Amino acid sequence: MNNHLICKHKKIDGSNETSIDIKHYLNSLEKKPGALNNSLALKNIPSLKSIYDIYFKTKPREFIDLLKKYQNEDLEDMILSIKNQGKNETHKEKTTNPSKVALMTENQLMLYNHLTIKEVH
Repeated sequence: MNNHLICKHKKIDGSNETSIDIKHYLNSLEKKPGALNNSLALKNIPSLKSIYDIYFKTKPREFIDLLKKYQNEDLEDMILSIKNQGKNETHKEKTTNPSKVALMTENQLMLYNHLTIKEVH
């Protein structure tokens, strides 16, 4: 008979306790990313749940991709890597493209000129 290690869990003392590893659910979550919101596997890691809620709540697929990318790291390193990615992505989103600013300014000037011209007549 072939003996293959499937997974490892730390022994938990007490009754009605569970040991859930989010890494074991990545393929399922990839198929149903909306399940992250109520995932017990995610809720069991409050720091990771917090990162999800802050940076990835509207981007669950991106979060799952990061979980898969860092799945071979230990949990603490994985959490730190995902948190850094979330911060970087949020910073990129908040940075406004200069050409977009120029276009917005031009539109505002056109509106202002239009209003000013109407008042003069």
